[in-house]
Amino acid sequence: MRLSRFLRWLFATALLCLTLSSPAIAQEWTVAAEPVVLEDAPPLVPEDWERVSAVYLEVYGSSDSLPVLLELSRHGSRSLPALAELLGVAIGRTVHVVVAPTQQAFFDLQPGSAPEWADGTAYPSLGHIFLRRPGIRGPQRPLQVVFDHELVHVLLGRAFAPQHPPRWLQEGVAQVFAGEYGPDTTREIARGAAGPGLYTLEQLTLGFPSDPRSAQLAYAQSADFVSWMRAEYGDEALREVVHQMRGGADVRGAIRAATGVFLEDVDALWRGRVERGSSDLWLSVFSTGDIWWAMAALFAAVGLLIARWRIRRRMAAMARQERMRDALLRALWHRDDPLG
Repeated sequence: MRLSRFLRWLFATALLCLTLSSPAIAQEWTVAAEPVVLEDAPPLVPEDWERVSAVYLEVYGSSDSLPVLLELSRHGSRSLPALAELLGVAIGRTVHVVVAPTQQAFFDLQPGSAPEWADGTAYPSLGHIFLRRPGIRGPQRPLQVVFDHELVHVLLGRAFAPQHPPRWLQEGVAQVFAGEYGPDTTREIARGAAGPGLYTLEQLTLGFPSDPRSAQLAYAQSADFVSWMRAEYGDEALREVVHQMRGGADVRGAIRAATGVFLEDVDALWRGRVERGSSDLWLSVFSTGDIWWAMAALFAAVGLLIARWRIRRRMAAMARQERMRDALLRALWHRDDPLG
């Protein structure tokens, strides 16, 4: 019984340490709130900026950003048609990409209000994408990854217009197609499975939670579901989900049409592999520096228990010595008593 309580305590301590060591959610990409516009127009940028034209794209930036502009134009010309084909949607009008040379320019040039933490923003109806130049971005993911993420937002936003795609579909596809699905995603899902539990796909369709920790799990699960569905049912199933939902079908109808399986069964298969305690997920939790936090917690817990055990053993020995002394004194006292 004591061993069982001890193991539960150790597990809870390690899980708490892993949770505290995980950075709070800081989504670096977003679909910005769009202003009302009457026509597709190029972004308002300084007249002395460079403009690089490519297939499907116009890329804008300061003259000292020219190498970055050229690379993004080449990358976007390859990525945009490939992503459109994978999703089964049209590219539509020209996509305008602004590479801001400073943090202030990143916020000033946008037609809407960008979050302070944003590393990139997309305005699908305008076809505008705003990125921060690598020199001001800090130790973030490669700019091409951010760019691909935003391109997915533009493609899905245009495909679903004037409605909006479900958050899980939009963010899940963007993360997977941009190459962001990896160990960080699986670690977050493992924490959720071991802690408060995972969301169902129907819950994710209703919207993401507002608190950062829960939202981080929702982002991770969205990417995991898209990746899992592609592996289980193929890209055709994902394209069918996009086709069905942009046509007005709810998530139940879309999943049924794409997989031939009811939503509850798909959901059980997807989440079940995690909630049953997949060894791969738990290995991913300890695949980076997180293991040192977990091990530190375990060693601290074991050390504390050993110290407490030693103190208790010492106190028990002292108590035994006290009892032996009292017994000896009583024996001596009774031996000297006169006979009655």
